[in-house]
Amino acid sequence: MAEKDATATVADTSENESEDTLGDAGKKALDSERKARREAEARLKELEPLAQKAQALEDAQKTELERLTGRIGDLETSLSHTETWARRLEAALAKAPEGATVDIIREAAKRISGDTAEELEADAEQFMTLLVQTQTTKPGDAKPHETLSPGPARAKTTSQDPLLDTLKQKLRL
Repeated sequence: MAEKDATATVADTSENESEDTLGDAGKKALDSERKARREAEARLKELEPLAQKAQALEDAQKTELERLTGRIGDLETSLSHTETWARRLEAALAKAPEGATVDIIREAAKRISGDTAEELEADAEQFMTLLVQTQTTKPGDAKPHETLSPGPARAKTTSQDPLLDTLKQKLRL
């Protein structure tokens, strides 16, 4: 700030020397220019804080704009996932066997895949067909069940009398 004042003093001194060579009209014009310059500098000092505030607001708006742009991207992604889930549920519901529970339909919707409605429905049809087939087969039909009992191995009896077979088992004969 002191440098600015010193520079202004030197400039004023050199201006004073040039004033002596000017006439009255030149002196009036020079004085009015000096006055205008001082007013402009004062006005600039008044406006600088306002310009800084305006810049800060503009920066804040850019940040807000970036935040909102990111939020829009997140919402679009969420919408896409929701639409995909809805299409899967619709396909699973359309192809679900009669009497299927909501849980079965949800599980089917998780497992079916496809990009178009036709692909989703075809996959849902295949899944539901497999589901119905597994529900109609009895657990005992798939694999023989072996009964284990503690103790030594027993010979199978061929007797027609169940009472006699029970007695032989008890006596271990």
